[in-house]
Amino acid sequence: MEKMSPYMVSEGRNIMIYEMLFFAFSLSIIFLGLQGLYPLSREKSLCFVGIGNINMLIYSASNYQWELFGITALMMIAQLTRLKI
Repeated sequence: MEKMSPYMVSEGRNIMIYEMLFFAFSLSIIFLGLQGLYPLSREKSLCFVGIGNINMLIYSASNYQWELFGITALMMIAQLTRLKI
């Protein structure tokens, strides 16, 4: 049995932290596009919601989380129709 290097474990943790930050960043972009406290223009809202949802689709596909992928796709359609695309 091969002994694992501590660098491999550390590298895996760094990748997981980056994925979690990417996920949180994507959610915050979607939130900024949909929030009502500081209304944005229609174009900025569509841009934020579109980019955030595309990031979520990339995250879920790269991690093989197909349930999250499906939910994100459905929510993207609902959010874009809510913003009257």
